[in-house]
Amino acid sequence: MTAHSPYHAQAALRRELEARGYEKLAEGDGWTLVPGGKYFVCRGGAAVIAFRVPEGRPLGFLLSAAHTDRPSLKLKENGEAVGAYVTEQVERYGGLLMAPWLDRPLSVAGRALVQRSQSWGVRPSRLSRTQPPTA
Repeated sequence: MTAHSPYHAQAALRRELEARGYEKLAEGDGWTLVPGGKYFVCRGGAAVIAFRVPEGRPLGFLLSAAHTDRPSLKLKENGEAVGAYVTEQVERYGGLLMAPWLDRPLSVAGRALVQRSQSWGVRPSRLSRTQPPTA
């Protein structure tokens, strides 16, 4: 599985779980779980929690976990227009080592929030990735 951001990783994992028969649950809803059922919950666009309900009486508990974030340069909000261009500022995230990052082509990947009107209600998001590299 190739993921260019934590948001891409969640989308890929969600597709994989659905292909394997897992049912997506809404975090805020009441759940009706059945023996032998396979379920998952998504949170914040970048987290996935998946689990199976045993068919018989549980004999134990098994938990496995991973994280999808990694050291990166994250775009800050509110780019600044300079002539015909928009400049963006970035911030370091995680234990980023700058030298190995800045000697190669870089691209932008992540989640973009889409505002369809002037209201500040729930805004849909879209996964995005620049190709070829932009910097």
